[in-house]
Amino acid sequence: MQYIVFTDQDGTLVDHDTDSYEAALPAIGMLKEKGIPLVFCTSKTKAEIEVYVDELDTGHPFISGCFS
Repeated sequence: MQYIVFTDQDGTLVDHDTDSYEAALPAIGMLKEKGIPLVFCTSKTKAEIEVYVDELDTGHPFISGCFS
């Protein structure tokens, strides 16, 4: 069975007040270990999402709800 995890960023993966994803790192590490894709699904812009994709080295597609 294959799993995929979809996540928002603000207030979910990333702390709303600090923009830190430190608390999510253990879960992200587990997903990487198990080969489970982490797909961002957020209203952030492509450029904003790519920062997290690069920093967290997810390398998976993402969904941006921002069309500007």
